[in-house]
Amino acid sequence: MAESTAIPMTTNEEIDAVDVGDNTMEIIAYVDSIEGIKYVSKNKALLKFIINNGTGRRIRVLAWEENAKSYENKLSIHQIIHIQRGLFLRVNPNYFRKEENLIPFEISLTKNSKVDFLGKYATEAREMCKVVSTTIKDCASIEGKLSLDAYIKVTFEPETTSHSSYGSGAIMEGIYKLRVRISHFHQNPALVEGAHIRLIGEIKKDRYDSIYLQVADNNDITVIDDKVLSKETLRGGIHTPRKRPLQDANDNGEEIVEKSPRMNLNDGAFNTSLSQGSFDFENEFQN
Repeated sequence: MAESTAIPMTTNEEIDAVDVGDNTMEIIAYVDSIEGIKYVSKNKALLKFIINNGTGRRIRVLAWEENAKSYENKLSIHQIIHIQRGLFLRVNPNYFRKEENLIPFEISLTKNSKVDFLGKYATEAREMCKVVSTTIKDCASIEGKLSLDAYIKVTFEPETTSHSSYGSGAIMEGIYKLRVRISHFHQNPALVEGAHIRLIGEIKKDRYDSIYLQVADNNDITVIDDKVLSKETLRGGIHTPRKRPLQDANDNGEEIVEKSPRMNLNDGAFNTSLSQGSFDFENEFQN
């Protein structure tokens, strides 16, 4: 399928102006993530995927039954699609997660909807976004696309929640550790524990305000060489990177590592919340 730079995407202004129940808006965007088919109530097939207009608007699309089975075989990452007669609905607040960076509307494809496949989101256009080379230690201060070299601390495995599925694992470098989520994931036997890899992605925050590296798909993860760290060495990567302060070394030139206070059992606020029964372990640690 040919790549294209000439296809205009739907603008942020057009997307932001949409009303609930509108089934007349046309939208052109590229496929950002494919969540796959699930079988929901009464064993109905439901396909979920996410489209992106390239300028900051990500929208989840739902296809049901025959549409789900048909589109699953046609969709691919970075494919540009043109949706006509999709029904815009407000997202169920129980399934809305701000860390996914989605708008609070979703598009349901009905029997009256039409979907055309227009080509690939051009490599040249994607590469216009500057990719900054950095390290895990400094990545929290980088906005936009970044590239970093690290070692696999926790191997990447598929993870499914009630609202999405993705690859999940962790990388490390020195004393630092960083969680990784891969939007469109498939198993790769080369990505073993301790492997030396290069990743391209963006720093995101989850609902607990903790950072992770969001990677689009396996194509943005490459094995650098044959070097594999031992399990003992991998254990040394334990600190989550923070935004770099102006003064990040002491008078002896030794690096200052800011430890996370979130799970400090000696913290008064944490203990108070426990005594008051306000800390919900089930909700805090689910998923």
